[in-house]
Amino acid sequence: MLRHFLVRRFQARWPGDDFGPQEPAAAPSRDELVEMEQQILRLAPRDDAQKWFQSQALQLAVGLALARRVLTFRLAAISLPMPTLIALIVWITAIFTSFGLFVKINPTVIVALFVSALSVAVAFFLILDLNSPFTGLIHISSAPAHAILEVLDK
Repeated sequence: MLRHFLVRRFQARWPGDDFGPQEPAAAPSRDELVEMEQQILRLAPRDDAQKWFQSQALQLAVGLALARRVLTFRLAAISLPMPTLIALIVWITAIFTSFGLFVKINPTVIVALFVSALSVAVAFFLILDLNSPFTGLIHISSAPAHAILEVLDK
């Protein structure tokens, strides 16, 4: 059950990767982690060791649910405010305009302004690209997800 849940989540997060056969979508109202916790609670341990393993499984399920909730809230909260971006662009434009107004134009100045503008543009690109950690040029790798599924297959 945990493997099916993870495969569905991984396929949704990294749609271009191969995580095995396509898992059917879960019912929208059903929370798979709560269902997994309920199934763990339905287990009837026969001795103290099994009770301990049951409690550990419940702790792991609760930890997984908490991590999922935190990640979901973090991904929803990391958006660069448009007014901040506009203010930065206006500020940088004013700085480069003032540099261009008060300098005698020669090839060295043109190259220096071009290199400076290029570095600022690359910085803006990196800020916007790192704002979406699962997509873009720089993104979170799916290798740990594949490693988790390999461990669950054993």
